[in-house]
Amino acid sequence: MKPFRLDSVLKHRKRLEEQASARYTRAKLDLEEARSRLHKSQQERMGLADQLKKKQLEGIDCGELVRYETHILFLKGQIAELENLVNRKQQITESKHRDLINRSKDRKILESLKEKQNSQYRTYLDKKETALLDEIGVVYHDRAKE
Repeated sequence: MKPFRLDSVLKHRKRLEEQASARYTRAKLDLEEARSRLHKSQQERMGLADQLKKKQLEGIDCGELVRYETHILFLKGQIAELENLVNRKQQITESKHRDLINRSKDRKILESLKEKQNSQYRTYLDKKETALLDEIGVVYHDRAKE
């Protein structure tokens, strides 16, 4: 009663876990890149708003005022899009993380199953060996009596 060999299955599960880990790492990098772009756009918008306030105090041409306001409105739209992108990337990252956790659990379960099977098989072999040694002892003991 030799146990089913789980080595190939474990290798496959390990490979799936490594792939899930790579996808999760890529998703984290994408999320950080999107957050960086969002932060940069927010900083640019705040800088333009500060410049506009200074220019308004000093006096500003109407054409220049319109350009500032148009650019600030453009950045607001871009910031809204980037916030949506960050939210989507956050959801994707969380999904990839859950997938990685599940793959890891699957592999660990199979490893524990393999260990349990190996332990049971060793116990089976030990019992079989003990029975064989007992039988040899009985046969030797019977010969010694004769």
